[in-house]
Amino acid sequence: MTDLVASLRQARHIPQVALQQYMVLRSKALDDFVCVFEGQEDYPYYDTIFRKIRDDFSFKPLIVNGKDQVLGLRNLLLQRESPAEKKVAYFIDRDFDGYKNSQPSENIYCTDGYSIENNLCSVSILPPLLASEYLCHKYEEDDRIPLIVAVFRERLAEFSSLMRETNRIIYFARQNSIRLQGVENQITKYLDISLGSITSKEGSKLELLGWPEEVDPGIIPCEIPDFEQLHSIKDWRGKFVLGVFVELLHHLKNDRCSNAPSLFSRKSGMKFNPKGEIIRTLAILSPVPTCLRSFILKLGATASLDSTKVTA
Repeated sequence: MTDLVASLRQARHIPQVALQQYMVLRSKALDDFVCVFEGQEDYPYYDTIFRKIRDDFSFKPLIVNGKDQVLGLRNLLLQRESPAEKKVAYFIDRDFDGYKNSQPSENIYCTDGYSIENNLCSVSILPPLLASEYLCHKYEEDDRIPLIVAVFRERLAEFSSLMRETNRIIYFARQNSIRLQGVENQITKYLDISLGSITSKEGSKLELLGWPEEVDPGIIPCEIPDFEQLHSIKDWRGKFVLGVFVELLHHLKNDRCSNAPSLFSRKSGMKFNPKGEIIRTLAILSPVPTCLRSFILKLGATASLDSTKVTA
């Protein structure tokens, strides 16, 4: 039974599965532009960004199972000559391994940071979020906004210090083709998070990351020059970054709703739920990367994309 389950899981990563999904979608949308995404969380983000930038473009989303499926589907469609296959764009996360064995091209967008989650966590979104969803504007608490922004900066700095080793391990694994057997993405497994401080939890980081038993962890360097050049909020694992951001927003809501708030001047109920469907809300407020804006503006500008032209 274990072998059967493993085989079924492995089958989900075969590009032909994505091709079958594409053929079903294309049969119902012969002339539509199709955008292929790695996962379900990508669609609300990109759909929101599309709507922010253009009102003259529509597309059908195709959700496949990860970067390998996106790139694998593209390689399969390159072998076809149908004009419909040129009305497809592909969206992947840069992660720690970029395009992997594929080449950049005009019909693939790769995030400028680790993933779309990183784009959602700029402190620049806090002032409008606090003013509207946390009701600072309603209660004339605009003076509280700089204080809260400062608290977030301090907590994110602590996150960066405490999660450096964890991200370095993932980086090393990805760069050396070491398959991690299930990375735990829940940030509260690694950290105790509050508005007052973030501290590390006891436990093995290697176990949480699914480090394979047959590989000696002693090979992981204490410092990797290329990794040290990365920006923690922009370039580290996005699910960790979004996780800590959401946890802080959640604790901030609890503070707003408490009888004796520490960061607000008064108690107030609020409808905003940081642990709900938050991606669209944050995407509306977050800045759009220049490269993504340029990519979206070019889609559909001509009858088809030149899917074989390699860019620098």
